[in-house]
Amino acid sequence: MIHFNIREIDAPTAVFTLLLLTLAAIITVEDIRFGKIKNKWIVNGIIAGCVIHGFIIIFYNILPGDVSVDLSYIRDVVVNTAFAFCCGYLMWKIGVWSAGDSKLFLLFSFLLPLNYYKYSYIDYFPAFNLLINIFAVSFLAVLVKIVLSIRDRFAAGEAKLLFNPSSFYKRAAETASNAAKKWPVFIIMFVLFNAVFMAARFLQSKVTGGNLNFLINLGSFVFMLTAMGWISKKTSDFVEKYPVVKKLILMMLVVVSVSIISLAPTLGGRLVSSSKVIISFMVIVSAILKILDFYINLSDVKTITINELQPGMVLSTETIKALPKGAISETLFMDGLSSEAIRNIQEGLPTDHEVKVTATIPFAPLASIGLVVTILIQESVIRLVAALLR
Repeated sequence: MIHFNIREIDAPTAVFTLLLLTLAAIITVEDIRFGKIKNKWIVNGIIAGCVIHGFIIIFYNILPGDVSVDLSYIRDVVVNTAFAFCCGYLMWKIGVWSAGDSKLFLLFSFLLPLNYYKYSYIDYFPAFNLLINIFAVSFLAVLVKIVLSIRDRFAAGEAKLLFNPSSFYKRAAETASNAAKKWPVFIIMFVLFNAVFMAARFLQSKVTGGNLNFLINLGSFVFMLTAMGWISKKTSDFVEKYPVVKKLILMMLVVVSVSIISLAPTLGGRLVSSSKVIISFMVIVSAILKILDFYINLSDVKTITINELQPGMVLSTETIKALPKGAISETLFMDGLSSEAIRNIQEGLPTDHEVKVTATIPFAPLASIGLVVTILIQESVIRLVAALLR
């Protein structure tokens, strides 16, 4: 349901909206053309926002009469921006977004007027609605591309290759084999996520207000979703480096299980309850990651030399593993190579070195669509869908 009504927009909101949409359009075009979100637009946008906020405060305070600016609004903008910075930094550090993606989210969060969240306002971090909408648009874009790729494969007569039972069984066997080898990783992740889940339940018991509880729930979910890949990789590397850890984990698992069963059966019941949620979550996230892998495999993969690399292309998994360590940084949304990443690759390899690549959707257009969706519905798509299903 669209709630946007131009008659309800005041002058400051109109100025910020126009500035934000203009910057979003420029950044989107440049990201599509060059595969890079330039810092100058982020910095200029933040400076412009600060100037406009300062001008509004001064202007309204010198007007005659009782007209003034509610400084609590400025406080809410600052707090919201601080949360957006922390969220974006976390997304960057654990490899969900590139640095440019995180800075773009910070810019959008700072410039988007808070009244655009009025139907799903979350105290302290209303831009969480924007984050949800960006994720939703990104995931929808991936699903659409998968469907279109499958249609094209059928039209080209490649359906048998796509759904070959023997290759399916082979992939299933490889997945089972990898799972058997990485059981310590699953145990450690399971314990960590259980700790996060129980900490969230504890926090909810100490706070009042539906918005805070909602923020804690969504924050826990997003943290576990975004941290899953990073934790898995770090844990796997640690276990491979120190094989004795496997034996220690197995011993601790036996000791803890026996202790809980014999000494704290009530705690055991709570752990079983939370474990069901965590296991379901891990299965869902694994399915999402498999969909993303499927998306990459469905795309038109081709082999080129490194001199033919272009911004926005995505390297195949085997190509990334073969590159020198630190040549590029991977992100969950696979928003493609930047010009800088291409230079790093070309400097470290011979000019005739071949790589496998595919073109994908850059991040800025997805973020901009998520921004427009937020402006139009003035809430998160989760709340909108929930309201429509009631």
